[in-house]
Amino acid sequence: MDFSELEFIDSTGLGAVISAFKHASEVDGDVYIANLQPKPRMVFDITRAYRIFDVYEDVETALEAMQEKKK
Repeated sequence: MDFSELEFIDSTGLGAVISAFKHASEVDGDVYIANLQPKPRMVFDITRAYRIFDVYEDVETALEAMQEKKK
């Protein structure tokens, strides 16, 4: 998920991301988050959601991580 244009996330939005993670996990998938902006990052830090998700500085790094995991 590219969050480069996401300026704000609340509990409902975070719940939707967690739901996506849950659904992906059920089919052996993953959720990668890239470009987490300062305010959403603060929510991830406060809720410790960063412990659940793979968070990357940019999409390219997230894609590289996805490719590495497939090997």
